[in-house]
Amino acid sequence: MFLGALEQHPRVRTVRRTSIEEDERTSVDAWVGLTDEPTLVPIDVTTRGRDARGAAENLLATLRRGVIPVVVEQESLDRGLTAERAFDAFVEYRRMGDRFLVERGTPRS
Repeated sequence: MFLGALEQHPRVRTVRRTSIEEDERTSVDAWVGLTDEPTLVPIDVTTRGRDARGAAENLLATLRRGVIPVVVEQESLDRGLTAERAFDAFVEYRRMGDRFLVERGTPRS
């Protein structure tokens, strides 16, 4: 649902979904390409909210692998996940994730 909405946004060039095997091996759900950037961004999408037990640890573990976690909150799903809302969530989590990776000196996958 999230990836489908995200790929409808005009700034998104591509959403390359991973296979089940690749997802299990790398914990990457998709590689996202933007129209103004040549590099694909690895993302791991979860619906486990920030308040869920163990969520913070899981988000940090994802970041340490150089993958940007994107949390889709239930309220976004309840309101209807539009391309704009999906893109806004991607941008928000990417900004936070990139800041974390730069501070730690960890390259993105």
